[in-house]
Amino acid sequence: MKRDVNQLKEERSMLVDELEVVRKLVTVARVELNELNQYSRRCNVRVFRVRDNSSERREKSTELVRSIIKNKLKLNLADSDIDKARPLGKFRASADRAIRVRFNSHSTAEQVLFKRRALEGTGITIAEDLTKSRTLKK
Repeated sequence: MKRDVNQLKEERSMLVDELEVVRKLVTVARVELNELNQYSRRCNVRVFRVRDNSSERREKSTELVRSIIKNKLKLNLADSDIDKARPLGKFRASADRAIRVRFNSHSTAEQVLFKRRALEGTGITIAEDLTKSRTLKK
């Protein structure tokens, strides 16, 4: 009986140690996954406080973003520089939706982010497309 109890304690101790190792591995995997996710977003920006309507389609979002970049930021982008733009979330008449814009190159996204100060006073904001955990860190 005493031997069984000692054996069970030993097994429990081994399982606790193994569980701790697995927890550390999961933490490392989460950090790596977040880094990969953030890296995949490096060509993206988010445009906030842009008025839209319920029938907003990707084509309209792309044209709206292209217009903001050309007229407000004074950047001349080729039509092919914007891969896609789409509103995020559900439409609500009382609130504006953010638009996620994916550029074909990281350098184009950097140019837009660099020029975003030209939007001061317009109410429109452009920011990096951060993952949830990166957003919480800021």
